[in-house]
Amino acid sequence: MCKTKDKLSNLAYEYDDLYGVCSLDSQHTALEEKAGQLELVLQEKIKRIRQLNVQLRKEKGETSCLQTELRDVVERERRLKEKLSEKAQEMIQLAVDLEQKEKLCKELEEKETKDLNKIGELNKFLDQERKENEKLCDNNSKLKSSEKDFDDECSKLRRRNSDLERKVKRLQAVIGQEDKPSHSISSDISSEHLSEFEGTGENTSANEQFSKPKPPYISIPIRPPYTELNDASCDSGYSSGCFTSTNS
Repeated sequence: MCKTKDKLSNLAYEYDDLYGVCSLDSQHTALEEKAGQLELVLQEKIKRIRQLNVQLRKEKGETSCLQTELRDVVERERRLKEKLSEKAQEMIQLAVDLEQKEKLCKELEEKETKDLNKIGELNKFLDQERKENEKLCDNNSKLKSSEKDFDDECSKLRRRNSDLERKVKRLQAVIGQEDKPSHSISSDISSEHLSEFEGTGENTSANEQFSKPKPPYISIPIRPPYTELNDASCDSGYSSGCFTSTNS
């Protein structure tokens, strides 16, 4: 009986060992399957990691580009701020210049208005001067016409003076021969002289500028020596100074 129990006990131990071995085989198989699955998962993970590395490198490159672009943007922003500051200063200066130009334009407009007013006054003055000049020209024309008439009258007076002088000489010769009273001779000469001056000053335009010459009073002494004067003494319109007497 003891041997049988020992055998049974040994068989039980063997069975347990065999069962353990079978269990280990099944576990080994399961582990191999699981290891294969894990290896597949690992390969996928490695592949994914590689993809992620590629993507990471790509993203790093993009990040580097973005950083470069960011630095460029920052630099451009700095430059734009500097330019903006310069433009602001220029705008301030332009505003000051514009204010000065507006002030200058206002002063120029005021000056132009004053100049226009002065020009208007000068034009009025010139119009008045033109009208006065026209009047002066008309008066000058009239004066020239009057001077011509006066010269004609003077020429007539000179001719008449010459005629009178010749007549006086003849009368003096007659007086020397006949020894007539001087009073009657003087009255005759005066009446003859008055008749010679009739019609003098008939030119109305000349009479506007010059008075009609007065008939002279001629005093003739008995046998006086005679001296002639130049024609300039007759230009005044009077003939009393055209001959004088000198005491011997």
